[in-house]
Amino acid sequence: MLGISNCAYRMANKFSMLLLPHYHAGNQNKVVENLALEARPYFSEKPPKIITHHRVQSSPESRLDSLPFEILEDIMQHLDVESRKNLLEERLLEASKGFFEALISWLPYSQSAVLPEAKLENLFWRRIPPKYRQIQAQTDSRLQTYVLNRLKELAGSGQLDKIVEDHQLFELIRLISSPVIWDFFKQEIHPKPRLEGLWNWVDSWGFSEKTPIKGGRISASGAQPNPRLEQILLDWVERSKTEGMQEIAGNTLSIEEVQKIAANALTILVKAGIDLSGHDFNKIRVPAADLSQGWFNNTQFKGADLSNVNFYGATLEGADLREANLVQLNFWRLPTVWVGSLVHDCRYSPDGSWLAVSTDEGQIKLYQAKTLKLERTLDGHSAAVVRLSFSSDSKLLASADKDHNVMIWDIKHKALLSELVGHTDAVMNVKFLKNSELLASGSADGRAMLWNLQSEKFSQIQGPSAVLALDALPNNELLVSWAGMGALRWDGVVQEPSYFCKNTHQIQSMKVSSDGKFLVLGAFNKVELWSLEKQKRLGIFEGHHDRVNALEFSPDGEFLATASEDETIRLWNLRSVLASGKEFSVAVSKDGSPMLALKEEESIALSQSQTQTASPEGEPLASVSGNGVLRMCGRLSADSYVQLKGYRKGAWGMSFSPDGKVLALSGNNQVVLWNFSGWREGVYSDPDLFQAEPSVKGMGIKDAKGLDPINRHFLQQKGATGNPKPLELGAQCI
Repeated sequence: MLGISNCAYRMANKFSMLLLPHYHAGNQNKVVENLALEARPYFSEKPPKIITHHRVQSSPESRLDSLPFEILEDIMQHLDVESRKNLLEERLLEASKGFFEALISWLPYSQSAVLPEAKLENLFWRRIPPKYRQIQAQTDSRLQTYVLNRLKELAGSGQLDKIVEDHQLFELIRLISSPVIWDFFKQEIHPKPRLEGLWNWVDSWGFSEKTPIKGGRISASGAQPNPRLEQILLDWVERSKTEGMQEIAGNTLSIEEVQKIAANALTILVKAGIDLSGHDFNKIRVPAADLSQGWFNNTQFKGADLSNVNFYGATLEGADLREANLVQLNFWRLPTVWVGSLVHDCRYSPDGSWLAVSTDEGQIKLYQAKTLKLERTLDGHSAAVVRLSFSSDSKLLASADKDHNVMIWDIKHKALLSELVGHTDAVMNVKFLKNSELLASGSADGRAMLWNLQSEKFSQIQGPSAVLALDALPNNELLVSWAGMGALRWDGVVQEPSYFCKNTHQIQSMKVSSDGKFLVLGAFNKVELWSLEKQKRLGIFEGHHDRVNALEFSPDGEFLATASEDETIRLWNLRSVLASGKEFSVAVSKDGSPMLALKEEESIALSQSQTQTASPEGEPLASVSGNGVLRMCGRLSADSYVQLKGYRKGAWGMSFSPDGKVLALSGNNQVVLWNFSGWREGVYSDPDLFQAEPSVKGMGIKDAKGLDPINRHFLQQKGATGNPKPLELGAQCI
């Protein structure tokens, strides 16, 4: 197989052997080679090579593994046991044909559907399923080059304003969301002078951008700037105020079409850095516009349709949003719950009704999850409450403190139900089992205890040191980690627990996924992912620089959140790293992007002592040990990893809301809520998301429509009022 990567060949060979067992070996090799050749990037400028009877050397670009790992997952899932059974026993030919059709839909130029004259954007929309478009758009540099070339063509012919009417191309621009593309618009509207260094110096002194400087201005396209572009875009926004059909340049446009074009126009103005403060945008209709990082101080939005608008990091001080449609308004940050004392843990109830917060003063504060209204403060503990756990029916709440107490609370009556006495030192872990009649606790006294809440009797097991981590398995067995030991499995009856993982030490935290398939262990500053069924380590996440305090799976099991004392919280896409089926290692590169390495052979075990080879850019290519090789496969895609910063003392507790939309983080004297669903849907791309907070002091939201309680609480917390309070001239922040 000349010119075809080993990875692509092995993967293609798996497909052909599985799906085409009736082929002769020679014919099978041709199929494998054809498949590998087709696996070139789908925006290659060269047409595909069609193999007939002769071997053809493939392009160096021919890599089936060049597709993002999330996409490969959809291919790899056909290789599980159930798929094999279906393919081999039930209509083999039809099944294999259907599989190849699904596989080829990912490949750039299949022999059955090659359109050399088709535009690259059309190939993108036709080949890539909607849920993977943003991943592909942000990981393929050819797309950005293509879009920039299209924009330069439009700018050169004086038709750049037409981009807002090309919805397909504009949506591609939004999916890529590259600063380079947005800067192109900025340069076309207000181009910088040729003397860039001098201009930056002038800007630093606060002079107007219209200050004349010798040297003239030049646009990004190299053509003369279009002085009317900004006004044309503003005219589209103005047209959205008019109801009914509109005649524009001989074309009849519906109000929906005008609104979509207006949203595109306003998005460009914002992304080009145009300060829109003080504009009269009353009653404009721009649903789903991306106004993130925009400047709207004292801007009038009264009665406007701003539904589904993204205001991530926007400045809206003194803006008037009274009577505006704010349905599904998007912010990254949600309200911060100020507790008033050091917070240890936070926990959503399974039914989504409550958010419980424990404090260093021995109190438990119970908030309504939707409104964040403090419903009741539960008193009874004499020391800091460090851990909380709701029962599966949300009727009971268990709490553990640094003294030796475990308490059970009745949520309906907001009252203490019982106190479990047995530990003699700080209780650091507490966990309800699935049936809500059993409760597990782990203490610094070295004992793990399993309580029957009906009889208040318990069984226990004594360890050699403090219990550092504890969680329950779906079969009501416990996983327990004592200081200096690995994770042990205990059924609550026998006195001798069995080792689950013996060689993992310094386990500070652990979490079992809700479906019972996976276990994650916080082994000091590393996080290990294990298969509970196979009792096998699947991979390691590296990147934290201090102890990992808390671990949480998202409700759908696709993401893992890890919190550390290094003052960061990291979100990892499990789907990305599990796609290959091999043991993995994820490390964070110097520029902050995640790098994935896979084992050469599944049977190879990781070694504690490894040497590394590196690329000229300093990125590791492979880790070599005495047992085998971890081969670096490359960067993960844009939605595979994000880092949240800004926690001075780290986050002690984390909890996802049951619907998966919000991630609550407890630390310092507050609980911070993050819009997790907004990040997953691609609304936010800033890796340092603690900077995404909008500025809304004096913004008026009286009689705003569709503003949900939690967003209303957040805006009021940040200074929004009923009626707007305009900023005084010269008071705006620069």
